[in-house]
Amino acid sequence: MRSSVVNAVALALLVNAAVAEEHPCLSWEDMLAEDSISNVGIGGPGGKTGILVSFIYINPPGLGECVVGEDAYGRLKADTLQENIHGFWVGASGQYASVFKPKDYYLVQADTKLSLTAEPTPTTPSLIAGAPDSRAQYLVFFEGELNLEDPITIFFQRGDATYSTEYWLEEKYVR
Repeated sequence: MRSSVVNAVALALLVNAAVAEEHPCLSWEDMLAEDSISNVGIGGPGGKTGILVSFIYINPPGLGECVVGEDAYGRLKADTLQENIHGFWVGASGQYASVFKPKDYYLVQADTKLSLTAEPTPTTPSLIAGAPDSRAQYLVFFEGELNLEDPITIFFQRGDATYSTEYWLEEKYVR
């Protein structure tokens, strides 16, 4: 009996090590360097950035698990991130981040426009090491077909202004 328990524990450790090796969580700086994070700066007084809005595509396990945690990602994958549903973690940091209330998110790729499937959902801060102190965090979901090998332009409105950023998904996350 003891031998089977030891074998089961050893097998679980090997499986966990293989999963961690397949999806190692990068630091915020490393994710910025590989373009897994796309930022938009919104001006504040004196020409300084008042709010920095960050976007991370959470569908691939290598990103989603690192951003929201393994358990939360498992629930999202089972309940929300179905075929042709695309999720992003959105975080706002900076001096005026606490008043960040985005509206009217949409994605554009070539001639395709994808709108939100629901209102942005407040969520917890990113679990990524070295992430800025995000005072406002949301999960946003879009429905439709995307070619993940091509860039996606993310648009959102704040007040009367429209902001956008281009998002490229690192090749290792496209499957």
